Amino acid sequence: MNYEYFNVTEDHAYNLRQALDYCKEKGVTELEFNRGTYEFYPELASQSVCCIANHGCNGFKSIAFLLQDMQNFTLDGGGSTFVIHGVLNPFVLNNCKQIVLKNFSIYNPQTFSTDSVVTAVNNEWFELQLLENQPYRLQNNQLYFLDVRSGIEYPAIILVETNPQKKTIGVGRSIAGRYRNKTEGPRGFAV
Repeated sequence: MNYEYFNVTEDHAYNLRQALDYCKEKGVTELEFNRGTYEFYPELASQSVCCIANHGCNGFKSIAFLLQDMQNFTLDGGGSTFVIHGVLNPFVLNNCKQIVLKNFSIYNPQTFSTDSVVTAVNNEWFELQLLENQPYRLQNNQLYFLDVRSGIEYPAIILVETNPQKKTIGVGRSIAGRYRNKTEGPRGFAV
């Protein structure tokens, strides 16, 4: 079945929810997308209580592609890009068997995490240079990342050291806590 049959509103999250419900109810074994860019927002997406790995059971989550209690099903993105906006999980597969997801890429213009470059460090502080497109604010010694569209702020709680050349994470080298605002510039600050 082709997704275009369900693509009746401007909200792809809503349309997709209708398509997946239909496929599950009618036993449809494949949902195909025409090649394109599809933008998904959390407001009308599927919702489910989820227990995300290493987070415990932490309540309702908005999900773009919620596949629940499905078997022998293929989702073929047709070479499309799925753009995930805001607080929205791209995929949750719950109690499913023999599911194939293929021919798509996922892009999230603003994730729950951000990259930065440590530009200076000593025993008391370190300095970060944030990416150009990452909105943030520093208030009461706490760094917050901002989702401008939804107005949601995410406190930076844990920083994890990585090595970009080796593409590795420094095991046991996370830093948690508040930030002391030593200096703040146009795109960086020392903490």
